[in-house]
Amino acid sequence: MIVINHVDYISERWQSTLPTWIAVIAVASFNIFAAKHLPLAEGIFCCVHMFSFVPVIVCLWVMTPTKQSAAAVFTQFTDNGAGWPNMGTTVLVGQVSRLHQ
Repeated sequence: MIVINHVDYISERWQSTLPTWIAVIAVASFNIFAAKHLPLAEGIFCCVHMFSFVPVIVCLWVMTPTKQSAAAVFTQFTDNGAGWPNMGTTVLVGQVSRLHQ
Protein backbone atom coordinates (compact mmCIF):
# COMPACT_ATOMS: atom_id res chain seq x y z
CA MET A 1 0.00 0.00 0.00
CA ILE A 2 2.89 2.37 0.67
CA VAL A 3 4.32 1.78 -2.81
CA ILE A 4 0.92 2.42 -4.38
CA ASN A 5 0.18 5.61 -2.43
CA HIS A 6 3.72 7.07 -2.32
CA VAL A 7 5.44 6.83 -5.69
CA ASP A 8 8.81 8.03 -4.34
CA TYR A 9 8.98 5.27 -1.69
CA ILE A 10 11.65 2.63 -2.33
CA SER A 11 10.98 -0.72 -0.67
CA GLU A 12 13.83 -2.85 0.58
CA ARG A 13 13.95 -6.58 -0.16
CA TRP A 14 13.79 -7.52 3.52
CA GLN A 15 10.43 -5.75 3.80
CA SER A 16 8.81 -8.43 1.67
CA THR A 17 10.94 -11.31 2.95
CA LEU A 18 10.32 -10.71 6.66
CA PRO A 19 6.49 -11.02 6.52
CA THR A 20 6.88 -14.15 4.42
CA TRP A 21 9.14 -15.77 7.03
CA ILE A 22 6.80 -14.70 9.83
CA ALA A 23 3.86 -16.32 8.03
CA VAL A 24 5.84 -19.54 7.40
CA ILE A 25 6.92 -19.76 11.05
CA ALA A 26 3.39 -19.03 12.31
CA VAL A 27 1.78 -21.67 10.09
CA ALA A 28 4.45 -24.26 10.87
CA SER A 29 4.12 -23.58 14.60
CA PHE A 30 0.35 -23.94 14.40
CA ASN A 31 0.67 -27.24 12.53
CA ILE A 32 3.19 -28.56 15.04
CA PHE A 33 1.65 -27.44 18.31
CA ALA A 34 -2.06 -26.87 17.66
CA ALA A 35 -3.04 -29.21 14.83
CA LYS A 36 -6.05 -30.51 16.78
CA HIS A 37 -7.61 -27.02 16.50
CA LEU A 38 -7.28 -26.92 12.71
CA PRO A 39 -11.01 -27.48 11.96
CA LEU A 40 -11.92 -24.54 14.22
CA ALA A 41 -9.27 -22.32 12.58
CA GLU A 42 -10.49 -23.29 9.10
CA GLY A 43 -14.06 -22.37 10.04
CA ILE A 44 -12.95 -19.01 11.46
CA PHE A 45 -10.81 -18.23 8.39
CA CYS A 46 -13.65 -19.20 6.08
CA CYS A 47 -16.07 -16.84 7.85
CA VAL A 48 -13.53 -14.02 7.89
CA HIS A 49 -12.88 -14.52 4.18
CA MET A 50 -16.58 -14.54 3.30
CA PHE A 51 -17.39 -11.45 5.37
CA SER A 52 -14.34 -9.43 4.30
CA PHE A 53 -14.43 -10.14 0.56
CA VAL A 54 -17.11 -7.59 -0.35
CA PRO A 55 -15.73 -4.73 1.84
CA VAL A 56 -12.23 -5.19 0.39
CA ILE A 57 -13.54 -5.16 -3.19
CA VAL A 58 -15.66 -2.07 -2.47
CA CYS A 59 -12.71 -0.21 -0.92
CA LEU A 60 -10.49 -1.03 -3.90
CA TRP A 61 -13.25 0.01 -6.29
CA VAL A 62 -13.85 3.34 -4.56
CA MET A 63 -10.13 4.20 -4.21
CA THR A 64 -9.40 3.63 -7.90
CA PRO A 65 -8.09 6.89 -9.42
CA THR A 66 -9.57 6.32 -12.89
CA LYS A 67 -12.67 4.46 -13.90
CA GLN A 68 -12.85 2.20 -16.96
CA SER A 69 -15.75 0.53 -18.69
CA ALA A 70 -16.30 -3.18 -18.10
CA ALA A 71 -15.40 -3.89 -21.72
CA ALA A 72 -12.06 -2.10 -21.34
CA VAL A 73 -11.25 -3.88 -18.08
CA PHE A 74 -11.91 -7.40 -19.35
CA THR A 75 -10.85 -7.18 -23.02
CA GLN A 76 -8.01 -4.65 -23.40
CA PHE A 77 -4.61 -5.82 -22.19
CA THR A 78 -1.39 -3.86 -22.65
CA ASP A 79 2.15 -4.40 -21.43
CA ASN A 80 2.78 -0.61 -21.14
CA GLY A 81 5.92 -0.80 -23.23
CA ALA A 82 7.67 -3.55 -21.27
CA GLY A 83 8.60 -5.35 -24.48
CA TRP A 84 7.93 -8.94 -23.38
CA PRO A 85 7.02 -11.37 -26.19
CA ASN A 86 3.51 -12.24 -24.97
CA MET A 87 0.96 -11.16 -22.38
CA GLY A 88 1.43 -14.24 -20.16
CA THR A 89 5.12 -13.50 -19.67
CA THR A 90 4.32 -9.84 -19.03
CA VAL A 91 1.85 -10.73 -16.28
CA LEU A 92 4.14 -13.27 -14.57
CA VAL A 93 7.18 -10.99 -14.63
CA GLY A 94 5.10 -8.02 -13.49
CA GLN A 95 3.81 -9.88 -10.44
CA VAL A 96 7.33 -10.60 -9.21
CA SER A 97 8.91 -7.24 -10.01
CA ARG A 98 6.25 -5.19 -8.18
CA LEU A 99 7.51 -6.59 -4.88
CA HIS A 100 11.09 -5.41 -5.34
CA GLN A 101 10.86 -1.92 -6.79
